[in-house]
Amino acid sequence: MRLIKHNKGDVKSTKGRRPFIIHFYEVFDTRSEAFKREQYYKSVNGYIYLKEQNII
Repeated sequence: MRLIKHNKGDVKSTKGRRPFIIHFYEVFDTRSEAFKREQYYKSVNGYIYLKEQNII
C-alpha cells in the first residue's frame, strides 16, 4: 500500500512530512480512474472541494 511506503520514509518527496493519515477513501474499478481522481484532489478546485466538505 502506498501509505505504508510514505510513512516508512521510502518516498523521497514526502519523507519530511510524515506521518500521513487517511481522512477518507474512494474505491474505483480501474487504476486510471483512481489516478484521475487523485490528480483532481491535488488541483486547486479539488483542494477547495475537500475544504468545503470538511475533509481536510
